Amino acid sequence: MSFTVEKSAVENVTMKIKPRSPRSPFRSFARTAAFGLTAALASTLAVPAIARAAGESTTPANSGKARYQKQEKEIQGAAQTNLTKPAAPPPQQKETGPTITVDQFIFQKQGQIQKLVDAQIIKMRRLIQVTQDDDPQKPDFDFRLAELYAEKQRFYFSSAHQLDQKIFDAPPAQKVTLQNQQKGYEQTQQKWLLAAVGAYIDATKFKKYERMDEVLFKLAYLLTSVKKEDKALEYFRRLIKDYPDSKYIPDAYLAFAEEYFDKAEMDAALKFYEKVEQFPKASVYP
Repeated sequence: MSFTVEKSAVENVTMKIKPRSPRSPFRSFARTAAFGLTAALASTLAVPAIARAAGESTTPANSGKARYQKQEKEIQGAAQTNLTKPAAPPPQQKETGPTITVDQFIFQKQGQIQKLVDAQIIKMRRLIQVTQDDDPQKPDFDFRLAELYAEKQRFYFSSAHQLDQKIFDAPPAQKVTLQNQQKGYEQTQQKWLLAAVGAYIDATKFKKYERMDEVLFKLAYLLTSVKKEDKALEYFRRLIKDYPDSKYIPDAYLAFAEEYFDKAEMDAALKFYEKVEQFPKASVYP
């Protein structure tokens, strides 16, 4: 038996199976070059990492030493300028002027004030001399002069008592000097006290003076401060009688209350203390 294969069928099979084309030489060279470049780059990056790992292994993390340390070296023989090496500031000089204590400073200021008061006293005395008694300003001049005299009296009174502690602390050789100085202050303040009382009394002669209640109060207060309570009560009594609406009435009541209290006359003292309580906004309260 024999078989016959048609030529046309074989040719069709042969045409469908295409042979693989041969590899191009240029394409193989490109792939080889790319692989070589990648390997070189990987090796380059790996070198610092290896070196860093080696450095870390030699310096422990908890060693307390910095990885990089700054070092400075002085260059010998180089000229220094004001920019590279500023000059040291000059030493501060101590003040060599005269020193003064607080007490001396206060005393000097008070002395300056007293000079101004003295000038005002001279001016006021001249005004009183050339002013007629019927002039409505005359009592005001007397009152202002009395206030100036009272200022002088307070200054010397304070100066005398400021020496109390100094006399107590002073050695025996200095006590006599300080005591004589204190005695002089006391005599001077007594002189100004009498002058102030006289000027206040001159002002009380003008019944229509609009500040008469203040004149009576200042006069009585001044007498009380120098332990002349009996005379002071006379003017306080006149203040209560003639000027019942004055703002100084509570002070007058308090003066009588304390006078009776010192004399152990409690009923009379209580009576005037109760009068004082009727003026809760008075200046007698602290």
